[in-house]
Amino acid sequence: MGDVHKFRKPPNGRRRSSQSRQPYRRGPKRRRWTRGQSILVVIGLLLGASLGLKLIGETGFASEEATFQCGSIRVIDGDTFDCGSKRIRLSGIDAPELPGHCRQGRQCTPGDPYAATQNLQNLVAAGSVRCRKTDTDRYGRTVARCTSKGVDLSCGQLSAGQLRHVRLRCNGHILSIARLWYVPSRLPASLEASLQQTGTPFGKVVAPMHLDRKSAGSSSAWLPKGGVPTAKTPPQILFSQRAIMSRADGLPIAYVVEDYQRGLLGLGMRSRIS
Repeated sequence: MGDVHKFRKPPNGRRRSSQSRQPYRRGPKRRRWTRGQSILVVIGLLLGASLGLKLIGETGFASEEATFQCGSIRVIDGDTFDCGSKRIRLSGIDAPELPGHCRQGRQCTPGDPYAATQNLQNLVAAGSVRCRKTDTDRYGRTVARCTSKGVDLSCGQLSAGQLRHVRLRCNGHILSIARLWYVPSRLPASLEASLQQTGTPFGKVVAPMHLDRKSAGSSSAWLPKGGVPTAKTPPQILFSQRAIMSRADGLPIAYVVEDYQRGLLGLGMRSRIS
């Protein structure tokens, strides 16, 4: 009976529980290893997905939500229009503002706002408009690259007004916004074609020309020369730089205005100032 008692006890007993559970000791180890590997796999999948989204966006195979066609269109100005219920801001350009639309303290794009608006109206009237969302601006507008009858609307506006608009970002912060005007006839035809047909930045396209850049002035909205901060909270535009870019023979080619943004200071700057 004693042997029978010992035979029946191990399933619930402690003396042989270690032997009965021995096969399962490796189980938790395998589960811990699997969780660690799973984390790495998930991270890898997320990174792969992000890369995939970038490739999709760049190669034009965007999702249905990111790519859309406009039925009814109402042009607001030279770089903004309503696509049904969506307000679209054309990517890569900054057109002259209509009277009364340039906020105080902002250096708005010079030029004829009515001509820019009319040119955009002509472009969208040429055919159906299809857009690909690239961003959302701080006003809630959809920033997008749009085409009409195969013509990129941003490039079409550039061809008419020769203006370019670039935002420099870092970690989600806009560091500077640059606006540039240039004279197409003073560029080699191949470089002008590259500017019109691609989204390559102006500086990279004209780099082989080794343009000379000279300051045309600057202004500060926050730290007056020799003064102290004018506000505890820095304004959106801290200071602006203007410059003229010329060829080696001294002939001016472009005029650029760079507005340096509050994002330069970082998120912790307010607490130091207050």
